[in-house]
This record gives sequence, C-alpha cells and structure tokens, in this order.
Amino acid sequence: ENNFFKKSKKIILPNMVNLKRIKFSSNSQNKRSFDILYAGGLRKMKGGLTLIKAFNEIDNPNIMLHIFGDGEDELVFKELAKEEKRIIFHGKLKNIDLQKFYKKVDISIVPSECYENFPTVILESNMAGVPVIGSKIGGIPEMIKENYNGFIFEMGNKEELKQKIIYCIKNRSKLKKMKINCINITKNYNKDNILPKLERIYGGVRVIWNMLLCTYGDYYIFY
Repeated sequence: ENNFFKKSKKIILPNMVNLKRIKFSSNSQNKRSFDILYAGGLRKMKGGLTLIKAFNEIDNPNIMLHIFGDGEDELVFKELAKEEKRIIFHGKLKNIDLQKFYKKVDISIVPSECYENFPTVILESNMAGVPVIGSKIGGIPEMIKENYNGFIFEMGNKEELKQKIIYCIKNRSKLKKMKINCINITKNYNKDNILPKLERIYGGVRVIWNMLLCTYGDYYIFY
C-alpha cells in the first residue's frame, strides 16, 4: 500500500505439522447427534456471534454446538445462547484435550470477521478428517477448497452460514467421503516437505547478509 518492498522477492510458506504424530479420528458412523465445533475465542471479531445467531435459527433437536475458548466478549456470547440448550460452552482447554474432541464432531466452523493468516483450527480439523466451514476473509479461503475439505461463506453472512450448516446436516454421507480429502490435504503441510524449503530460505538470507556485512560493515559470520 505504501510501496515498501515493492521489488523485493517474496516467498510464502505455510505452517507445518508433524503428520507422524497425528491420530486420525474415526467418527461414530451411527451417532444420532450432529456435532459442530467452534474454537475461535470468545471475541466478536472471531465471528462466533454470527455462528450462534445462525445456529439458533436451525430447527433440529439433534444438533449440538460445542464452543471452546474464552475472551473479553464471553458474557455477550453466553447471553445470546442462554435460551439454547443445544449450545455447550466448554471453556478453554489445553490443545491436546481439544484435539481429542475432534473425534466426536462432524464439522468445524471458523466464521472469523477479522483477517486471519493461518487458523490452526482448520489444519487440526482436517488432520482429524473433519471438514471445515470457513468465512471468506484473509488466508481462510486458501486453506479450504469448496466441496473438497470444507465450505466457504461470505464473512458475516448469517443466512449463508445457516444454509451451509443445514446442507452438511442433510449430507452426512458426503462429509464422510470428504474425510479422506481432509486428511490428504494436510500432506501439503507436512514438515518433511516444508522444513527443507525453510532451511534453503534461511541459508540464502545468511549468505546475502554476510556479503553485506563484509562490504559495508564489520566482518561477522552467521551460523
């Protein structure tokens, strides 16, 4: 925007994960409930209020919304959901405990209304074979392929989000087929693929930096 670094070489690498440590979920094939996970922090900018409003309008006694996290707008969240017994607030859990919960859910929702770079909840959901409904903002659309490992909706659009949720409820068999897609797409973030690229980038930076120091400043070698 301010023409800084306009001619600089830019390299974008995603976060990485150790797939060897991942235990993929085996969601119950015959469970009656349809479970939705939201783990985005209890702040308005994370879009959780839009999610609750959309959820409240879905007339289905067998759906559950599990909300994880805390934040400055926690009272606002709970006030909006106070008449809804299908919404459960679990509080803030350790990441390892949250990952265990992925085995129980059918979809995750990331309804952010602020610019997100690389929401780890999307990656963690997909690693467990759970499709994600995400808002169209920031880096979220780069992580979700429509009808492959999840679904995209316009940020803040309560009606579109509601329809995406209803579609998922009515198409559980499709979600099960998407499970393998979710797992496969996480291979793009495997540390064995990304780490060598990152090392090459740092190696190139060290060479250039040492050349500059030799030319313009004191002689230092970085290792």
